Amino acid sequence: MIAQDKEIVKVILLLTGSIQGTKNKVSEFLSEFDKYSWLYKKNITDEIKSFTKKGPTLQNYEDALKEFTRIEEEIEKVTESYQIGAMELKTVKQNVTLIVEGLKSWAKEWKLQYSQDLHKRARSQLDQLTEQTKMFSMKLSKEVKDIDSLGYVMETLEKIRIKQAEIEMEFYPVIEMYVLLDTYLVGGITDKDEMDSRSLLRGNWDLLIKQADHKVKELQHKQAVYLKQLKKNVKDFA
Repeated sequence: MIAQDKEIVKVILLLTGSIQGTKNKVSEFLSEFDKYSWLYKKNITDEIKSFTKKGPTLQNYEDALKEFTRIEEEIEKVTESYQIGAMELKTVKQNVTLIVEGLKSWAKEWKLQYSQDLHKRARSQLDQLTEQTKMFSMKLSKEVKDIDSLGYVMETLEKIRIKQAEIEMEFYPVIEMYVLLDTYLVGGITDKDEMDSRSLLRGNWDLLIKQADHKVKELQHKQAVYLKQLKKNVKDFA
């Protein structure tokens, strides 16, 4: 009997149309967030492994970090509430993790993971350069007592001379990586030893060059003694 009442049927149809229209608008509003779905659908660890396998350059890291920052800023601009008929859809609410906070947290996590991966790479290269400089310095400090030790020191001086021609090409990427980390790494660099190594990287190399120059002058001053010893060794061997 109710279904046969024309007025009731008319109201039901109007109500159904209104609800469907509202549903379409809600779906349209939610579809605007589909472009961010990869933030939580993709596995960050797998993506980083795939990224590093390609041998990324510093520019590749910078582009990725800039993109995550851009996404954060874009999400930040999402309207806090959206009125649809009798409903108000909220994207932000204090003390409640709604869609904006959720997406921002994912974007930050991606940026954090990529910057930490870059940090590992920067730290590894920094430690390698620091250790290399220390080893050269230790070898130069070796006291020259005979021809064998002289040859050892001369070989070290030659390696330093060769390395000096290319050292700037090794310093530059490390310095640039840390500049990038200063901008994007959450919390920054906190390890004191690492910060010291970073700040002293170029200075320690300059000190090594001075040490090498001093060693060369010292050897030149004593070359007559070494030549005499060499001739005696040759004679004894003969």
